[in-house]
Amino acid sequence: MKGIKFRIQCPVDKKPTYLKSGKLSQELTINYSILNGVNSLLEEKQDAKFNTRYCRVGGHTGEKINFYCNTHSQFLCQVCLLQGGHLSSGCVVKPASEMIAHKIMETESKDLIERVDMKIDDLLGTQMQAQMVYDGCIGNFEMMKKQVLALIEDDSEDFLDKFKSSWEKERARTRKMVDELRQQKKAMEQSY
Repeated sequence: MKGIKFRIQCPVDKKPTYLKSGKLSQELTINYSILNGVNSLLEEKQDAKFNTRYCRVGGHTGEKINFYCNTHSQFLCQVCLLQGGHLSSGCVVKPASEMIAHKIMETESKDLIERVDMKIDDLLGTQMQAQMVYDGCIGNFEMMKKQVLALIEDDSEDFLDKFKSSWEKERARTRKMVDELRQQKKAMEQSY
């Protein structure tokens, strides 16, 4: 698990950052400007959902916002588009709905990445727990193996001692019988 690395790219300067654990919340600092941007995009998403975004500029407040100027990063109503010089100055202007959809997808992608990161963290935690259970089982098995081997060794020594004792007794009994038979043979030889 220590060798796992994740690579993410900074949205501002595009430099890669390598994470050791994949836990963004522990390895990265919070970028409040991006966080504020996300929050405002979420508000825009909510407003776009209900079509309640209206221009708040000077004398033409209440105009519906239908455009987005990529050059100036501004949402525009039709009056701002025409009077603000966005068309004549070569600005890149797109329909606001397209930009909002893009921002919504971007936000949802970030949410999905966060959920995937949390799932990875959960899986890594589960893997660590499984490893601890496995290690505990192996440790218990090793301990039980030693105990069984000690019992077998003790039992085998007892068995060997009993076998030797029994062998010696049987050997002594056999010698005694052989001695008795020799004495009987000797007695029989002397009586003939």
